[in-house]
Amino acid sequence: MGLSFQAGYALKKISEYPDSKDYKTVMEYGCQSISKESYLKLKVIFPNLNINFTGKYVSAKELYNLIGFKYNSMDANGEYDSYIVDFNEDIQSKYNFTEKFDLCTNLGTSEHLIGQVNFFKNIHNTTKVNGIMLHVLPMEGYLNHCYFNYHPNFFYDLASSNNYEIKEFWYFSQRASKLFKHYSGQNFYPLNYNNNLMAELDALSKKNVYANSIKNNASSICVIYKKKEDNKFKLPFQDDGMTLESGHKNKLTGYERSENTREFEDCDNSKQIRNIIGTFYWKVIISEIFNFTDYGKIILSKFIYKIFKIKTKHYNDISIAFLTIKNAKNFIKDK
Repeated sequence: MGLSFQAGYALKKISEYPDSKDYKTVMEYGCQSISKESYLKLKVIFPNLNINFTGKYVSAKELYNLIGFKYNSMDANGEYDSYIVDFNEDIQSKYNFTEKFDLCTNLGTSEHLIGQVNFFKNIHNTTKVNGIMLHVLPMEGYLNHCYFNYHPNFFYDLASSNNYEIKEFWYFSQRASKLFKHYSGQNFYPLNYNNNLMAELDALSKKNVYANSIKNNASSICVIYKKKEDNKFKLPFQDDGMTLESGHKNKLTGYERSENTREFEDCDNSKQIRNIIGTFYWKVIISEIFNFTDYGKIILSKFIYKIFKIKTKHYNDISIAFLTIKNAKNFIKDK
């Protein structure tokens, strides 16, 4: 599997943590590779990454070594000297694997497995106390790419059940601008996830500012945990929001939740959406003015009349204005 630049951004962030000097070992759940194409993108994040390719791919070991990790990996394919394991199984009981690591990564692996319980249990058991767990996984789209996409509340409840500290909680958007096509999802930088983020992105999609479909919006969720104690792995149980009738509450025991040191903090979504989803975010601002305000529509109609001498009414969509300009080319030639 290919190590994405989103994963590269997360690894860069981890390498900058104050405790990173104590991180020595990594276990990749699903051995990652670096292609020539991804190498050029990763160089933006890691300028000192120098790889001499003899083929199309090299092991992600090259990157981990650069940031100071002794590399280890597990995979069913056994490539790059990986331990050959079935992630659907409890690797401690099936393979007698008890080694622990400072960093364990899940960079697009668990979504391909039915054995979700064992997979997240395995990562928990192989991470040292005060170690880091990194997940970069599908959240939206990815039609037929995998078995599962993940909801944010899954990772929040997983942290609550196991007393993980949530270091980072990110949304890597691949929503494209429908109006200017200035962003196609190939972005290094994540949006900070919070309780209002998806609602605000959805509102922009309904205004036709950003594309929003299963096929063109393969966006990802990224969570970085810190394991705070050597506890037994606990499964979360989603109780809140599940009951359709009042009074139907969970009667099971053993699903106590702990407080997290970092929840989904509210932030200025308007600013981060424009800065992250589009580098040229001023284009989005202009499009919103002309599309969704009467004042903007009046300005646009006057602009078209002044330049092309074509009288227009207020436009409901800026694309209509562009079409009018295109149809006016014969008029321009005559002039």
